[in-house]
Amino acid sequence: MGDEAVLESILNGEMGPTHMPFALLERITENFSEERKIGQGGFALVYKV
Repeated sequence: MGDEAVLESILNGEMGPTHMPFALLERITENFSEERKIGQGGFALVYKV
């Protein structure tokens, strides 16, 4: 399954976010850029995708 299909499956609820490949996460957050950061929770940073 390609990255786009994995992302679509997560967004429509077919798969959980734990199935997201790290490379896809890096890409959609623009390598975890400060410009994409929208907050910080108790356990992690939060990014706009």
